[in-house]
Amino acid sequence: MPFTIRRDVVLAILALGLLAASLWVLPLHVDEPTYRYERTAVTAGNGSIDYADADAVSHETPLRDEIACTDGIPWDSRACAFERLLLENRTVPTDIQYGSAGRVWPPVDDRYQYVLLNETVYETIYIANESARQNDGYRIDLALERTTLEQVLRDVSIPVTADEVSPTIAEAARSGAADSHRKVETPDTPIRLEDESFQYVTLAERSAPSLPARGLDFLLTYLAPLLGLSLLGHLSRRVEVTYVGNERR
Repeated sequence: MPFTIRRDVVLAILALGLLAASLWVLPLHVDEPTYRYERTAVTAGNGSIDYADADAVSHETPLRDEIACTDGIPWDSRACAFERLLLENRTVPTDIQYGSAGRVWPPVDDRYQYVLLNETVYETIYIANESARQNDGYRIDLALERTTLEQVLRDVSIPVTADEVSPTIAEAARSGAADSHRKVETPDTPIRLEDESFQYVTLAERSAPSLPARGLDFLLTYLAPLLGLSLLGHLSRRVEVTYVGNERR
C-alpha cells in the first residue's frame, strides 16, 4: 500500500475518533464534581459511644434516633424525664392488654429503642404482667432492661455487605476513603465490618471540576469534533472516483 494511502487511512480513522470525542466525556467524568467519603472509627465504652474523629460527626450524632438522652438535645428532655422516672419505679402500667404473660413486642416501632441514663444503657421493653390478670389478658407494663453499649452498637449497626450500603460507602468504610462522581446516600448508623469493628462514613468534601478538567471537557466536546470534520473535509477533496467499464457502442 502506497504511503499516501496509508496516511489517508490513518487520518480518516483519526477524524472519526475526533468526531466521537464528545462520547469520551461520559466515562471520563471530566465535567462532573467529585464527592469524597471518609470514615471515622466508632467505639463503645466508659458509658458513651465515641468517634475517633469527633469533628467528622455533627452534634446530631448518628445514634440519637436509636439511643435517647445521649447528646442533651433539649427536645429529648421529656423522654429523658420519663425514662428516669421509669427507672426509679421499675415499671409503668398501661391500659393495654395482651393474651399471654411475658415480654411483648410492640406492634409499631418506637421512636427509640434504647436510653442512656447515668452512664448505663437500657433497652425499652414491654412486659405483659402475669400478676395483673384482667378479663382480656394481662396488663402491659413499660420497663427498662439493662444492656451494654457494645451490644447496642452491634444491634443498631448494619453490615458492610448489606444491600443498602453502596459500593462507594463500603470502600470508604473498609479502606478509609473513597471518591465518587455522583452523590450517594450515607447510612445514618455505623457500619459493621467483617472484623467486627465499626465505622461511620460521612461526606467529607465535594470538589468542583478543576480548570484543566473543564478545558479538557471543552476540547473533547467542541474542538475535537470540529477538527474531525475539518480532516474529513480535507480527505474528501483527495478522493477521486474513477469508473472503469465497457462503453456502449
